[in-house]
Amino acid sequence: MGFSFVSESFQNALDRLFETAQKNLNSKDDETKNWANKVRSLKEFFTNRTLEYLDINLHETKKWNLFDVSQLADSIIANDLLHLKYGALSFYVYLKEWEFRRGIKENEQHNPIVRSFYDFIYTEKNQRYLEFKTHYDFVDELPFVICGEIYSDSKLSEIRNFLEEKDFSDFNSFVETNTTTFEMIKKWEESFDEKKQAVLDLEKRLEESKQTYDFVLLNKGFKELYEQKKAELKERRNGYSSFGATLAITPLLLIIFSFIGFWLKGEETLKYLLYVMFPVSTFMLIILYFVRVSLQHVRSVQSQMMQLELRMTLCQFIHNYAEDSEKLHKKNAAGFEKFENIIFSPLVSSDDKIPTTFDGMEQLAKLVSEFRK
Repeated sequence: MGFSFVSESFQNALDRLFETAQKNLNSKDDETKNWANKVRSLKEFFTNRTLEYLDINLHETKKWNLFDVSQLADSIIANDLLHLKYGALSFYVYLKEWEFRRGIKENEQHNPIVRSFYDFIYTEKNQRYLEFKTHYDFVDELPFVICGEIYSDSKLSEIRNFLEEKDFSDFNSFVETNTTTFEMIKKWEESFDEKKQAVLDLEKRLEESKQTYDFVLLNKGFKELYEQKKAELKERRNGYSSFGATLAITPLLLIIFSFIGFWLKGEETLKYLLYVMFPVSTFMLIILYFVRVSLQHVRSVQSQMMQLELRMTLCQFIHNYAEDSEKLHKKNAAGFEKFENIIFSPLVSSDDKIPTTFDGMEQLAKLVSEFRK
């Protein structure tokens, strides 16, 4: 006929059983005390949700009224020790079919309370097997009963007959083909990963080459500008030398011609010298002015060449500017700011200090006006 785990009578019987266990937790009789503690430890297990699951899935246990705690005899209930023993052995049957149905192996049971309960029941089984032989034998035969239930299912028989009637040679061939295909795909994936890594390595090398090349181009630009300034310095020095030579030769020639004139003409030569002195003096002042301008140009070009040499030296010192600029800024912001100011600032020249030709002519004009006065 069977029983139900969700019936009111079963719930009331559970409550009476747990009350008996609670009452004997500190019993003077050690045996009663031990059984009371084991039964009381499973109280949290029997929730409404668990009872519903047991009622749906424990088909074999429900067939036997022997395991229904609500149908225990009054003589058993009146004896606290027997009441606890029958209740605990019924729990043992419930838990075992529950585990078999869910596929939980005994060595995989992680609930310490359940494991402790099993250990206690196994000890009692070894010592007093005959007292609850029916319960123990039922649990031992339960796996075979459940397996027989599964294999005798009509749906399983239909599936088995269907598999026996069908020819699965094509399916086996398909599986073998798929296995070969999967192996090829796996090899392709491994080859793809290798090629992907090779491409990433090439990308990294190209990026490094690009950064190096960019810095080389910057250095090359500085070198080309340096060569231009070098040629310009040579031209400026030649101009400076020409003006300097003219400034030195002019008075010397004047002195030589004066001696020759004095030797040939005597004192009359002095009269001509007075007429020649003013234009020669003006000419020498003009040449002196251009000597000064040429000297300033030479110094300016030399200063720019020194700045270019400094930039080329810094380019050789820092190669990964595009990649390392952020790191360098964080480590030494002030120092790297000075580096950028040097590299990317315009060349400093002395153009503001070089007098223009027009300014020089104004100065000569003022000098001539002073002589007239």
